[in-house]
Amino acid sequence: MKPIPSISSQIDEKIIFKIIDKNFSRLAPSYYKWINSWLIGAYENFGNIDKYIILIYIINQDFIFFRKNGLIVDYDTFYKDKTLEVEKINISKISKDFKYQKRV
Repeated sequence: MKPIPSISSQIDEKIIFKIIDKNFSRLAPSYYKWINSWLIGAYENFGNIDKYIILIYIINQDFIFFRKNGLIVDYDTFYKDKTLEVEKINISKISKDFKYQKRV
């Protein structure tokens, strides 16, 4: 039986970064949906994560805006500015979108 080749030795991080950078605006919404689900699961044991959920939701709203308006933003451009532009925040809509209820 042949030995299994090393996967990590065949991965070129520079090529992966170029692909992510070039396709960031298309990958970001799926990535944030995935990372949001993963982190919520990871932090469920800690109790109150309301602020975290709202922050992720607001970031996702930027991606929705980009997608709806056909804006293509690369990785470096998105992370260059640490501010977010938020027109209004509707806590009821956020709760409904996340199917999240405040636990007493």
